[in-house]
Amino acid sequence: GLLKSFVDSATKVQMSIASELGKELQIAAIIHADKDKCKKIGGSLSRMQREHIPYRSLAEADKKRRT
Repeated sequence: GLLKSFVDSATKVQMSIASELGKELQIAAIIHADKDKCKKIGGSLSRMQREHIPYRSLAEADKKRRT
């Protein structure tokens, strides 16, 4: 019941974080391949990474609560 739905939603959050990180890796590969666009895209990439920090720390806090 309640525990299963909590675990399901936690799994969904982890999967979405993993998929976002995958996108960042793809963007990094594109930047590496096309150095002219590097600076322009680099700014938005670091902004994306900063925006992910809250999700990462939420996941960490979640882990500590459960152990």
